[in-house]
Amino acid sequence: MLCCVSLGQQKDNKAMLTLTTGTEVTVEPRARAESQPKVFVLRNQSFAACLVKDFYPKKLSLTLSAPSSPLTEPLQATAPTAQGTYSAVGIAQFGKVETVTCSVQHGSMQINMTEGQDAAPAHPGSERSRQSDPAGPERRFSAQSGSENPQESVLTCSEWSFTEDREWGNMLSVVILALRVLLVKSIALNFLLTIQASCC
Repeated sequence: MLCCVSLGQQKDNKAMLTLTTGTEVTVEPRARAESQPKVFVLRNQSFAACLVKDFYPKKLSLTLSAPSSPLTEPLQATAPTAQGTYSAVGIAQFGKVETVTCSVQHGSMQINMTEGQDAAPAHPGSERSRQSDPAGPERRFSAQSGSENPQESVLTCSEWSFTEDREWGNMLSVVILALRVLLVKSIALNFLLTIQASCC
């Protein structure tokens, strides 16, 4: 937030400092080619997080769903990255045994990521076949293009690999960012409520 400060003079020749409402400035990444998001679902005993990485432009719809309603209102945050793209996170509390699905709409691309299900076999026409380690845990990832005749392609990947170790660190960074945003909001709300209570 930028504030405007002006120095004036009152009738009795005393200096007067005036602060006025400023302009909020938001720095956005430079325009670039469209980048499709990478979607991950993290889960512990009661919370589920949907992490969406490296997408551009900023407009994105993120939904966490399960067979029953979430126990808490889902929280979402979007932040720019150093690479000129965006990352987003959605966090909600669900029951322990529920399977959570993260649905992301970005432009004409619809991405659904479900954690806790066995991977479906790859379609014969898909670009990637099922070549991951059969002993390792797998995730189901389905992507539908926004064309008139959408064809579903199922991609499977091993949950732990050398490249995903770095991705895991990036995902944790996004979760920490979301928790920091939540903490700052709760501190600001407590501060405002304390001021309001002391004024009345």
